[in-house]
Amino acid sequence: MTRSKALLIAFAIFFPLLSHALSRLPPWATAVGTITSIDAERKLIRIVSDSVVIDVTAAEFHQSDPMGPEISFTDLVPGMLISADILQDDYQVGEPLRSNLILVLMQTNGQFDGLISSVDVASSSFTMLGKVFRVNERTVFASTLGGPPPNSIRDLVAGQHVLLEFNHNGDELEARKITILHASSGPLTQFRALISEMRPDLWILQASDPRVTAIKVTPQTQIVGTPVVGSHISVLATFENGIYVALSIAVVPPFVVNPNPHPLIDVFEGTVTKIEGDRWTIVPPDELIRVVRVVAETILTGSPTIGSYVNVAAARKQNIEYEALWIVARQPPDRPIQILNTQGVVTELTSTTLVITEAGLTQRRMTVTPETTFQGEPRVGDTVAVEAQVLPDGTLRALHVVKVASAPAELTVVGTVLRLNGDRWIVGRWTVLISPRTTISGDIERGDRVRVIGERQADTQYVVAHSIYEE
Repeated sequence: MTRSKALLIAFAIFFPLLSHALSRLPPWATAVGTITSIDAERKLIRIVSDSVVIDVTAAEFHQSDPMGPEISFTDLVPGMLISADILQDDYQVGEPLRSNLILVLMQTNGQFDGLISSVDVASSSFTMLGKVFRVNERTVFASTLGGPPPNSIRDLVAGQHVLLEFNHNGDELEARKITILHASSGPLTQFRALISEMRPDLWILQASDPRVTAIKVTPQTQIVGTPVVGSHISVLATFENGIYVALSIAVVPPFVVNPNPHPLIDVFEGTVTKIEGDRWTIVPPDELIRVVRVVAETILTGSPTIGSYVNVAAARKQNIEYEALWIVARQPPDRPIQILNTQGVVTELTSTTLVITEAGLTQRRMTVTPETTFQGEPRVGDTVAVEAQVLPDGTLRALHVVKVASAPAELTVVGTVLRLNGDRWIVGRWTVLISPRTTISGDIERGDRVRVIGERQADTQYVVAHSIYEE
């Protein structure tokens, strides 16, 4: 039996047990389908060949693509693929369903899930399953892996496992979204939740889906809005090695959550080092030893025993004791060499140290060793591309440093402000970097239309703003 099938069987048993502990579900469901007709006067949309009617009078409208523009009811047209949050109620036959959130899903002509055969950076293209796909400024990059997020075709290599969404554009196949996948990535799932606790990479939730007690948040998780403890969120995630990994998190309007949540749940992984009766000792990578009780209701998957590497979900009791909900045996995680590829302006260069300033005004300090190679004789003030190794203590060691053309291109951007986040704004599809020298005219808020005059940073979506005006 494969691990995925074992997990399915385990959760088929586990869900009723946890549901019993949680009381009834929050009154929300999800409907997904293609819009077939729209009644603008009554604010009704019909999906699935007009067989499902949804009342969107009280709904907010968002795109699943965080780089896309804001939308409203008037922007909906037949043919769009949507996901609607539906209030669960005793509907009469023929009564429209009621929704308070409509998410317009990214639409493409096709989708491939497989390995990249070859990459041609010069022509901004790659080959997959015998087809050539072009990468352009509209291509969105994502990843379910840890480490720096991908942002260009330079992050693609032959042999990578990717989920590719593409369009047929004239005579070319255009890569619309490229998601680099972990080998164990599971199917996508979407749910709503209330944030109970926020740790650096793990959020504890009260979710509309009782299977979800926590989500792992990675540097690649796309976050829309500013979630805090108590925020209501919509989450798109994959299930990997016994835990939900968030691909995107969006702050949404408040909704009803379970008034009687399960005791605080901890989700962690580690090695089983001791089993004494019903008490198991598990040592996670952070070496914070946990002892959990395995009871009759605990779901054991994969025959875990002493020496097994496991994922665990456990309820924390009042006496500071953990009671295991499920324990899943799995292969220990690989610890490959972590590589950082970055680009920036050299601000310090000695025989032992290299410091660069990236387009986002972030400084990177790294060690230079006799094995570090240099190309183009870079000096302070030059723009360089750097490949560096991330060492276990988090410091960087420069491997290869290449001088590149550094002349920035003047650029004027006119668009809608989608996000205001300190010194980084999202205007249309551009990331606008605000510096102390940036002149901002007017009291600009999210949703305003602005004109940005600045410099594009090399071949990126970053613009360092000189001035910003309201249109």
